[in-house]
Amino acid sequence: MDLLFSRYASPFILIDQLILAHSLSNYIDDLFGFMTEEKQEKTNWEFFLHKIYNKSWKEFCDEISVENSVENNVSITDTLIKSKEILNNFIPT
Repeated sequence: MDLLFSRYASPFILIDQLILAHSLSNYIDDLFGFMTEEKQEKTNWEFFLHKIYNKSWKEFCDEISVENSVENNVSITDTLIKSKEILNNFIPT
């Protein structure tokens, strides 16, 4: 179903329905759950081929792993605080 929306229709219809059903967070969890290591590496490779010109593949992979480890060190509390700030400013129409 995701493939159909991403290629042929507006994803906002899907998102609106998920919000109404109070299941947007479950959908996002499922969506990112399908990002396997193999798929992630393929995505990184495609990005490297088309966007990175001044580094080798190994240097690029090393840089990504360092960035991922830094992102993992961000505390959950900080993330929750930022999320609440975003939600406080959100006004649904």
